[in-house]
Amino acid sequence: MIDLSMLGMEDLRRIQVELVQEIENRRAQERTLVLEELAALARARGFKLEDLWRTMKPANKAASVSRASRATGKRGRVKFRHPEKTDLMWSGLGRKPYWVIAWLAEGGIMNELAV
Repeated sequence: MIDLSMLGMEDLRRIQVELVQEIENRRAQERTLVLEELAALARARGFKLEDLWRTMKPANKAASVSRASRATGKRGRVKFRHPEKTDLMWSGLGRKPYWVIAWLAEGGIMNELAV
């Protein structure tokens, strides 16, 4: 255990910043490991992870459309498209779609999806 009582405010603030960064880094590493495990399981069962994600639907249709696009009736400009399944598109705004996450988990890179 670290005795923090002997540290000054500047040191404590520096540690706080480093701690937040380390937590974010470890969370990203854990997310990558989980996606790799899921992709391996899908491959072992004869599936592609992106195909499994694609079949999943949000609880309600409105949840899949952003508030701004609902208000204007417009969608963002497509910046990313699946190279094989051209109906899978993403504007690059908001959370990454499952098919993008699956693509990255299987070793793909974002530049390959850019339109």
